[in-house]
Amino acid sequence: PDDRDGSRDVGEEEWKRLLTAAQYRVMRERGTEPAHRNEYDLCDEEGVYCCAACSSALYTSEMKAYCGCGWPGFEDCIPKAVAVVKNRSTESGLPRELIC
Repeated sequence: PDDRDGSRDVGEEEWKRLLTAAQYRVMRERGTEPAHRNEYDLCDEEGVYCCAACSSALYTSEMKAYCGCGWPGFEDCIPKAVAVVKNRSTESGLPRELIC
């Protein structure tokens, strides 16, 4: 694996071993977890939010904002931590997808 940029490409079988089934579906298959059913939506603890796959720091608790949609929202990210990618499943490219 090449960890220089904080990412890891370890192959799909290894991702399946490292991630839970839900994490794999969201992170590797571009799935979506159900709204209001995640541990971070209403979380107000201080700290840093990291990628569950590669452990890269993405957001701080100071960047978190309650948006009422059922998923955690962030007003900003740690500089250079995420990239915005158009969602290929819609013509307009919305909603956007954030990747680390």
